[in-house]
Amino acid sequence: MADETLRPSAAGDLTQLTPTSGYANWDCVNDITPDNDTTKVTSPSTVGLFRDLYKMPLHSGTGTIYAVELWFRMGGNGKILIKPNTGGSVYEGDKKTNNGMFYDYYCIWEKNPHTDAQWTWGDIDILQIGCELETTGSKGSTTTSKSTQVYVNVITSPYLPILTTDAATDIDSFEAKEHGTLQCKGGFGVTVDKRGFELWRFPSSVNDPSSTWTYEEQMLIHNNHNIFSAATAGSYGNWLELYLDKARPVTGFAYGEGGYNDALAKIYVEFYYNNQWNFAFEHTSVPGVKNGKWHFEVGMTEHTITGARIKIASDPGWSGSATLVDGCLFLCADSSWEESGDFDVESFEHVVSDLNPERWHGVRAMAHNSVGWNWGWQWSQGITRYDPTFFETLAPPALGRSHGYIIANPPQRRHRNVTET
Repeated sequence: MADETLRPSAAGDLTQLTPTSGYANWDCVNDITPDNDTTKVTSPSTVGLFRDLYKMPLHSGTGTIYAVELWFRMGGNGKILIKPNTGGSVYEGDKKTNNGMFYDYYCIWEKNPHTDAQWTWGDIDILQIGCELETTGSKGSTTTSKSTQVYVNVITSPYLPILTTDAATDIDSFEAKEHGTLQCKGGFGVTVDKRGFELWRFPSSVNDPSSTWTYEEQMLIHNNHNIFSAATAGSYGNWLELYLDKARPVTGFAYGEGGYNDALAKIYVEFYYNNQWNFAFEHTSVPGVKNGKWHFEVGMTEHTITGARIKIASDPGWSGSATLVDGCLFLCADSSWEESGDFDVESFEHVVSDLNPERWHGVRAMAHNSVGWNWGWQWSQGITRYDPTFFETLAPPALGRSHGYIIANPPQRRHRNVTET
């Protein structure tokens, strides 16, 4: 997405953070590959907010600039900073907070915040970037924050829209009001011409010989359900059968986080339609990766189906185990909602209906521009839930892409609190 990446090369207008001994502040955060605690800047031990700004080399790129995208790798409490004018204001990204480990964050400016106009290459040449880090606590007992990498991508082509799926409200037995927020349209001057929501349906019943999934919800929280035995390496294990509430047109199928130890995993899926089981797809293992996790989302030609079944194997020559963790879900074509127009950066909402009482349903916001469709991150509170162990990387990597889910008329079941990192 970036035509040119620029990294700190000299001190800017502010130098308030503490560098690793023997290094300049800017030299601690200009890594191509982050070295984390080896070189970093840290907030002082005094409680407060502290800032660094860094200058960068002159640009070498060409073309129209659609946006600048700033990244920083931070542990603790902090913000990304940008100063696009000489002697003027510093502009901030959103505050980020984590447990003190290093995480990557980004912020996009589709136009120059100082001029409120499209970026120029002259703007880039005087641009300073940096970060604000916070020290919290009280005198004698403080916690510092740290950063090990800061850089900017100058984007010279349109990109997918960026949006979130916000918490659902007004949930009753058969419908819920979903909310989305369009954050970036895909670059300065790019039009978002469609937006809406997509609804996933969870199976209404599970045929599981082990009887470990008593309720549908347990598909989302049950761990280490083995449907492959290491004793038969190379052979598929038992079928796990999943059924919809009724025949529905389905355009996608996803299955959640799985794990494999000392094994290479592969997956085989069939769909039930025309009164019989039909081959859907098979995923083979990743060569050379014998320990790890997998997530898959599969789009397909629309079929009206009533169920699916899945089985897992280890490739021949390996001893080990493969597990299905959490569960599966269907993307139903008759449950999506879409509107056309010319949409600005803003929040939007829609009532999702035709829900099944006491059944789980996944919802994600979506938006379209000249590059294509993108889907929103879901963050929820209360009876709407977000579970990154299942949803966070179901789909192939795409900026801002994730899933959320809702339950209509929820029964009394336990809920886990999740915080963003």
